[in-house]
Amino acid sequence: MLTFIAIAHIVIAIILVTLILLQDSKGGAMGVLGGGGGSNTIFGSTGAANFLVKATRAIAILFAVTCFTLAYMTSQKSSSVFDNAPAATNNQPATGTATTKSAADAAKATADKAGVSGAATNAKDAAGKAVDAVKNQADKAAVGVAGAAADAKDAAGSAIDSAKDAAAKAKAAAEKAATDAKAAAEKAISN
Repeated sequence: MLTFIAIAHIVIAIILVTLILLQDSKGGAMGVLGGGGGSNTIFGSTGAANFLVKATRAIAILFAVTCFTLAYMTSQKSSSVFDNAPAATNNQPATGTATTKSAADAAKATADKAGVSGAATNAKDAAGKAVDAVKNQADKAAVGVAGAAADAKDAAGSAIDSAKDAAAKAKAAAEKAATDAKAAAEKAISN
């Protein structure tokens, strides 16, 4: 039942998206199904808009119902992925200081016997160096980003200053043009 509702929910979502995309915008014409202005369209001059609005409303309600149904059904289901997993056959605990310490000692003894302790130390050192290299690169990148941000801030400040200057010049030019126009109008009136 849950699978059926989930599949229906996906199909309803696709239909809902399609219906929404078929509707015309507030200022646009309805080109897909006709209805953009002529009466010789599939649904008439405004029939498509009314039909699509009603269909979208119904599908949206159905979508909400399937949403709530899926949420309710999955919350009531108290099973887990691990419910069907086979039981562990090892009777020893997986964690614990005694078990972990003895396992570490056994691993060290085996590595010492095999002559691997030097290789393990080398691997550990190499990993440490790799971590340090990554940290250094991250620090350099952070410094670079901070520098770029500062440069962008400076550029934005320069752009703002230039815009203020341009606005002041435009204002002065507009005031001069207004003064000249007023003087020309007064001169024309006096003549």
